[in-house]
Amino acid sequence: MQVNLVAGDNDWSTEGTHVLDDNSFAIVLSESKTIEVSEEVQARIMPIIEGCRVFRGLNPDGTVPIELIPDEE
Repeated sequence: MQVNLVAGDNDWSTEGTHVLDDNSFAIVLSESKTIEVSEEVQARIMPIIEGCRVFRGLNPDGTVPIELIPDEE
């Protein structure tokens, strides 16, 4: 199964753990990438990834929400 990560997401390993830098901080992606994971790992990490995206103001799929502006009369 493939998981599409977008810029701003934490980097994830194929085992379902965060990829860490030399200081043991989770790496934040500056570019989108796709990782191959098992179905079990995908089921476990997608709710976390989607929740973090929503917290950052994105849609769960990583796209920017469209704001509807009411017509001014």
